Amino acid sequence: MDEPQYLALIRHGKTSANVEIEKATSALYYAITGSDKSVGLTSQGELDCLRAGRILAKVFPPTFQLKRIWQSEFLRVWQSTDTICGCFPYPIERLIDKRFNKRSYGVFWNLTYEGVRVLHPGEDEIFRRLGVLKYRPPGGENYFDLFERVDEVAETEINNFEGNQAVVGHSAVILAMRRRLEGLSDLEVVRQYEMLSIPNGYVILYRRESRTSPWKRMYIADLIFGDELRV
Repeated sequence: MDEPQYLALIRHGKTSANVEIEKATSALYYAITGSDKSVGLTSQGELDCLRAGRILAKVFPPTFQLKRIWQSEFLRVWQSTDTICGCFPYPIERLIDKRFNKRSYGVFWNLTYEGVRVLHPGEDEIFRRLGVLKYRPPGGENYFDLFERVDEVAETEINNFEGNQAVVGHSAVILAMRRRLEGLSDLEVVRQYEMLSIPNGYVILYRRESRTSPWKRMYIADLIFGDELRV
């Protein structure tokens, strides 16, 4: 008989790029941008991940281990995963997959919306005509490109793995996974992304009864303090 399996989604800890993008600005360029793979965690970001790791260590004790963590290629996700793994008394397999990378903005990687409007009015017009979901910046991806690669890795890797696993990644990637697992609409993904709905270090947990069962979102407090882990 198959055992229940769990999947955790964790957003990386806070970075200086997160701080920058939360500021209202009329500038054409971001001083620091999350499209830069080398941007690392702030001290607050380390604390975000330490808290996430301690929560996950309670959910997955040595008797019910977390077997695998997926991560993107970005430094902040590496550092987040390092901190999370350090909270466990046992080793966890770590796999890097670029399909979990942040959505690429191509040549507009460091431009604000105002920067695109002022410096690239033709592209801004295309953006307004196509809309936020369909518009693909030069050399970059649109939301449907992101959805396609996240759906692919979820179907070919996540769903076929036997055991408890986690994904440490970026806000848009976590929302794309929620779209896959919970049925969020495309526009709801965009809305939640733009309103910064997933805090840094936030943990979302799912359970399925077997490999052929659908994933169901769980309440972490019930798992830690209730009877759920005594399966």
